[in-house]
Amino acid sequence: MSDARIIAGFGMTTQVSVEILLDLFTTTLQTAGVEARAISGLATLAHHAKLPACKAAAAHLGLPIYPVAQEDLSGVDDRVITRSERVLRLFGTGSVAEAAALLVAGESARIIAPRQRAQTARCSATCALAATEQVPA
Repeated sequence: MSDARIIAGFGMTTQVSVEILLDLFTTTLQTAGVEARAISGLATLAHHAKLPACKAAAAHLGLPIYPVAQEDLSGVDDRVITRSERVLRLFGTGSVAEAAALLVAGESARIIAPRQRAQTARCSATCALAATEQVPA
């Protein structure tokens, strides 16, 4: 594995469960062909970082949570891959998960796993990966 800094970005509703977040994390890693040990941390909106499910997922994975300010998301919107018009209107970016990952991974980061989505009758979540350099498949 290279020395890439890889960040898993999350978007979520407030009723999200830890199981949804962990399953989505695993699915996103599989999509990118990345091992869990390569992930440096989790990124999400500051108010989501305080949710019990988010804290529990980070603790289970042994990873830090990096909260990002909603007003900063629009600054990286030109680098997100996935576009949701609803999310763009609400948050200033086409993908909260992708933008959060990019913000924390840094200026040279790029998306290596576009937003994946999980939804149940009571909650939804998204996850994407951003890395600072090419990651071997």
